[in-house]
Amino acid sequence: MSKPPIGEKNPLSGKWTMKEPYTKTRFLSVQARGVIDLFRPFTLSAPFIVSMSIMVASLVFNYENFGTGIPPRWYFTVAQAGLTIAIVNAASNSLNQATDVEADRISKPYRPIPRGVIQREGAQSLAYILFFLHFSEL
Repeated sequence: MSKPPIGEKNPLSGKWTMKEPYTKTRFLSVQARGVIDLFRPFTLSAPFIVSMSIMVASLVFNYENFGTGIPPRWYFTVAQAGLTIAIVNAASNSLNQATDVEADRISKPYRPIPRGVIQREGAQSLAYILFFLHFSEL
């Protein structure tokens, strides 16, 4: 696939990537999209999947080696723990971007705080809310 000539509009204007300009609000408002980009959703899937895999593997290991029974509705516990780890990762992503604003203005100007879509204090508040949600799930 070749690149479009300079000056032509990108034909894929409905993409949900972070580097795309925030003026294209096909699905979400600018602020909602900024919040999603602040959490960096593609980095949330790895801890979610890995934590769930580790918990399932430990259930199987304990069942095979120690004869412990697998608890009923184990999948709810595993999913909740994986979601909790993803929430903590989203909170740390938000807090990281709020504290590294000056570096991000130089190296990653496409992020929502350097672009001015989300304020630094708002990102910190979102991080604290997510950390509070994490503690309430424990």
